[in-house]
Amino acid sequence: MPSPVPRLPDAETVKGAAAGASPRTLGRTPDFRGLRSLLDDGLLTDIKLVLRGSGGDGAPADGRGAEEEIPAHKAVLAGVSDVLRAQFAGGFGDASTSVWRPEVGSALAWRWTLRWIYGHEDTLPASLLVEVLLLADHFQIESLSAGILAWPMEDIAEEVVFHILSAWACPEVLGGLARRCVPLVVHSAELWLAMWDSAPQNVALFVRFVPVLCEMDRLRLLCGYVERRGSQAKESPNAVVFPDCLLSAVGWEAFPVDILEAASRDDLVLLAELAGLQLRSSQALRDTMFRAIARRCQALELQLQGLRRPSQHFSRKERVDMYLLPLGGDSLRAPLQLPHGSAPSSTIAGAAGLFARLVGLGLSITVQLSSVHSRTPRDKARLFDVADRAFTAAAGAAAAAWHLTIAGGVAATSSASGAGTGAAAGGVGISNASTPAHLVVGMQPPPLPPPMTFGTEDQSAEDAPWIEVFSKDCEIRPVAIGLRHGWYDSHYCRSFVLEACHSAPSQLGLSAALVGPAAATAVVSLSACGADGDDCLGLGAPAAALAAAAHGGGSTSSEEVRWTTLLSRTDHALSSAGEVFSVDAGADGACFDRFRVRMTGPNSVGSWHLMVNWFDVYGHFRAKASYFTGDGCRVEATL
Repeated sequence: MPSPVPRLPDAETVKGAAAGASPRTLGRTPDFRGLRSLLDDGLLTDIKLVLRGSGGDGAPADGRGAEEEIPAHKAVLAGVSDVLRAQFAGGFGDASTSVWRPEVGSALAWRWTLRWIYGHEDTLPASLLVEVLLLADHFQIESLSAGILAWPMEDIAEEVVFHILSAWACPEVLGGLARRCVPLVVHSAELWLAMWDSAPQNVALFVRFVPVLCEMDRLRLLCGYVERRGSQAKESPNAVVFPDCLLSAVGWEAFPVDILEAASRDDLVLLAELAGLQLRSSQALRDTMFRAIARRCQALELQLQGLRRPSQHFSRKERVDMYLLPLGGDSLRAPLQLPHGSAPSSTIAGAAGLFARLVGLGLSITVQLSSVHSRTPRDKARLFDVADRAFTAAAGAAAAAWHLTIAGGVAATSSASGAGTGAAAGGVGISNASTPAHLVVGMQPPPLPPPMTFGTEDQSAEDAPWIEVFSKDCEIRPVAIGLRHGWYDSHYCRSFVLEACHSAPSQLGLSAALVGPAAATAVVSLSACGADGDDCLGLGAPAAALAAAAHGGGSTSSEEVRWTTLLSRTDHALSSAGEVFSVDAGADGACFDRFRVRMTGPNSVGSWHLMVNWFDVYGHFRAKASYFTGDGCRVEATL
């Protein structure tokens, strides 16, 4: 749309300028009727645009269909486009021609663009928005490009993305459009179906702005697309190569630096193992790896300095805000373990697990208990809060107010502010004045506040209590599980098992699951490496599992699933400080989305209360297909 036109000056302004006042601009004329009539009536034209049938959605003219001629004026076209100025006024062959056949653009898009150039204020249909933007960018009509990019896109985002997937070119200007629109409509099943059949450069633009939990999920999507494209072309699996145009869609800085460094030297063995596809050496691949190494170094440097990556000018969610882990890694190591029997106010360093991080992103997590104790909080998501906010905050305040210093046989107390407390303890008054240590008799620190209580009612050996957590959007290959006692200094759970299962058969690959069970014909075997590069996770699965995985699956009753025992403990009391248990080898690298702790014996007082106020999982993770097609992936526009 044309930019707003300044109002004409009023009579007083003109009179003042004529009387010798400072000159004032009159602005440009708001009346385009003269130009419009020249176009509409075909007056004084000196060139004809010959537009032919298009291949659809703005593809380059292919010679099919009836030609359409639109008369125009070289001077007008050259006035709005630097490219057309050079073409018609330079030394090119088109300078003297009276007929011009544009190589790109459909008749509909050109007709609207010409009318805009001549001053018509027609509404731009959503079906033409992408193609008109491409024409404006291709011919450097900057005011038209800026006007389109400034439009609100929320109501037409899905249609815009459909046209991005079929656009005849993918310049960077479409990246700004995709950044705004793709996150809004990525849950659309119709868009995913269109994506699998789109050209690689269009797919790169789409997948680049799909919100993912980790960059391995993005790479897995692209690899699934490449394999599916190769199978449709009946290519040998060994002949399927990852195209260079897809490289820009992945945030490679999320992957181990040894893989990036090797790829920058044309050693593609590790990168091919990571992708599960062949890659060919090219300058584009080397440049991509060098940039990824630089971004990874910059991000790690900022982390060491305690800073955040610059937010630039974005005021809403950027794709990095959807990462579960920093840099987009897919592996969360078990935290540092405190010695068994640490003070209850202590917490495990850096212990926020995967479920806590999923809750932090607002993703769907379900907590179920075999029965609910009356002291269990209504907000069940507090089960993942390793810091136990209310408990540790109050404990810290009490500790700050009660600081006992014994030096040279003298005891003194001070509050966090340095002033004397003057409190009484054990019948002896304490002040900030020095007091012989032997006089401080029976002095005890103030009691710590009670912990968050969380757990079940008293059950029985025949109806053993359990607590279960379920992730709708993510599946995990566990390496460790954290637990913490959830009651006062009693009722410690001493015998228990940790179990896991999958609500639906594990996914073969996101590509097949997202196009539906009918497309489950190939096997994709990928490797997901953590950001620290310590190990890799094979993510292959039988093709027969896809049909159920495509429907997402939900939590089912325990009678309908087979639980896998991850670890079992007998006569091992849970700690009030929290403890992280390494998973036994019995899981065999499988992925799960349901985890539960189940009592196998009475607690420390002989009852069957299962009291646990922290339960979380560590390990490798990946998104399920339901994450992309459900509400999990739906976020704000990024601009």
